Amino acid sequence: MKKRFIIGSIFFIFMSILSAQNVEKATSEMFLSPTVGFGAPGVGTGVDFMYRHRSGFVAFCNLNVSIPIVPMAGFLIHPEFYVGYSIKRNNFYVSFSGGLWAGGGMSFYDYELRKNEHGGTDLIPQSSVNVIGTFGIRNDYLYLFKENLGITFSHTHGLGIQVGRWFLEDTFSFYTMMLKFGITFRV
Repeated sequence: MKKRFIIGSIFFIFMSILSAQNVEKATSEMFLSPTVGFGAPGVGTGVDFMYRHRSGFVAFCNLNVSIPIVPMAGFLIHPEFYVGYSIKRNNFYVSFSGGLWAGGGMSFYDYELRKNEHGGTDLIPQSSVNVIGTFGIRNDYLYLFKENLGITFSHTHGLGIQVGRWFLEDTFSFYTMMLKFGITFRV
C-alpha cells in the first residue's frame, strides 16, 4: 500500500510537470525546491513542486521524509497536496494554501531483552507507529535572486490527527506543524 502511494505521488508530480509544459510561459511558472525542515514529525527533508498561474492560483505537491526525534530514530513519509492563492511582487512570492497533509512511518525507541529457545537472550527493538492525517494550512515565501534561482521558506499547520513518539513518550495531538527552508529553481 505504501509503495503504491509513493509511486502514485511520484507519478502525479511528473504528470503535473509534463502537462504544464504545454502552457505558455507567460501564463504560468513552476518551481522545484529541495528543502530541510523541523516540526512535530521530526527533522526532515523533502522536495516541493509549485505551480503558479498568472491569475494567482497556486498548487503545491511535495514528498517529505522525516526522522522522528526518538532515541533510535525511525522514518516518517508524509506528502502534502495544496491549492491556494499567490501574490507576486517583482521577484518575491507569498502563497497561502490549504489541502491534505498525510503520511505514516515507524519510530524505534528502545530494546527489549528476551530469552530465546537456546537459553540466550535476543535484543528486540521496540517501535511505535507514527501517523499524520490533517487538513494543512501552508504559507510559503519565495524570493528569486536570479531569474531561475532563489530561496524558499514555508510553515505548515495541520489540523487533524498526529500520532507518534516524541522524545520519550507517545503523543496524540489534533495539531501538528512544520517549518521548512530550502533553495528553489524555476523550471
